[in-house]
Amino acid sequence: MSWDFLYTIPLEIPSVQIKDIKFTPSIYSNQNNYPESGEIIQMNVQLLNNSLGTTSIDKIEIEGFPYTSIIEQKLPYKLNGNQTGNFSFLVAIPTDYSIDTIKSQFKIYHDKILSDTVALIKINKQIEDWESGTTSKFDWKIENQTWAIDSNMYEGDYSIKSQKIKNDDTATLSIEFLVEETNNLSFYYKTETEATYDELKFYIDDSLYVSFSGIFDWKLYNTMVSTGLHTLKWQYIKDFQDSDSSDCVWLDFIELPKFNATIPNEISFTNCIDTILTAEEVFNYTLETSEPNQIYNFQNINLPTWLTAKNSDQNITLSGIPPKTTIDTMYQFLFVANKADSFTQCVNKIKIKNETNDILNHLKHRINVHPNPASDYINLYIFNDENEYFYQIMSIHGVSLKQGKVSSKKTIDVSDLSNGIYNIKIQKENEFIYKKLIIKK
Repeated sequence: MSWDFLYTIPLEIPSVQIKDIKFTPSIYSNQNNYPESGEIIQMNVQLLNNSLGTTSIDKIEIEGFPYTSIIEQKLPYKLNGNQTGNFSFLVAIPTDYSIDTIKSQFKIYHDKILSDTVALIKINKQIEDWESGTTSKFDWKIENQTWAIDSNMYEGDYSIKSQKIKNDDTATLSIEFLVEETNNLSFYYKTETEATYDELKFYIDDSLYVSFSGIFDWKLYNTMVSTGLHTLKWQYIKDFQDSDSSDCVWLDFIELPKFNATIPNEISFTNCIDTILTAEEVFNYTLETSEPNQIYNFQNINLPTWLTAKNSDQNITLSGIPPKTTIDTMYQFLFVANKADSFTQCVNKIKIKNETNDILNHLKHRINVHPNPASDYINLYIFNDENEYFYQIMSIHGVSLKQGKVSSKKTIDVSDLSNGIYNIKIQKENEFIYKKLIIKK
């Protein structure tokens, strides 16, 4: 006699998804909690294992940002069934202020399975938080200097405050813009006024939306603004007599609807590095900013140990000698510049070529520059080689000053070059090496 049994065995395939994404300030941002162009901020990603079994998070790749680096949680990371895990990354926000949404792709590798998720991340919210210490971020209109920056704030360091006015007088703050699509408007307000009689009033296109009076700490107000041309106006209006407390009102953290005026990024790098070097060749380079007459604060992230950086008020001078490598090695590092609450970043990439590369090895031992130092001319030799190569003489900033073709020997006039250090780049196909040239007269 025999029996047949039917067993049902649940098969649990690990499934990992993004549950939440939040941003927090870093030392490379203006310390608010929303991402803006040019900043480097901390992105906190919460993952959920929505299966019953334990899974191993082996690798997380994030696309859509110029630079990402995990700063918390070592991988691989064990995530139990129906549990969440928190992962933090340092991310560089693109410097283009015309972008308002980043389409970011998250590739999460766990137990040889790939979970692929796309997240739309809003950046460059049009928020006035007065953290520049001025009213110049947007085109604000203030009548008779009746509003001014103040340190009694909802968040950050600053707000804007109505100034002392007479009875039966008005302090007016306004802005006009073309709204691209119907969207939310919000602001925080604080009042220390005579209740009912001295009021903070908010208007859209001369239509009164709301009024506040009395003594109240910071509160939030929300409304919607439709597509089209609008004028927003805040007025502190006093009646003909009496006052109470500080007799003023404050505004802070005004989130404006998206409108067609973009915010120019006041600073930027003009010549970030993306190059290939050979080992043990001298490397000198200067990163420059777009406004050379300004004074900036510079910081670096993941600078290779073989590179040194010297900061001036306007630029960064890099120098170093790449180490020997048996495999192609990529170095990726950042510099951040800031002035007041404006930030920009420069993502740099240097690839050190594998020493076993035939063309580079061939050139390395056959090229000579003589005389060096030179004053009037140099002879560029390529010994025991009849092939034709392309050469460039470049400044330490990477600017091409002379170029041409060489095979065996080339005499080059350098009498018009000033005293200093230059690089000679010799190239064949996609491979090249550098030789240092010193001009001394």
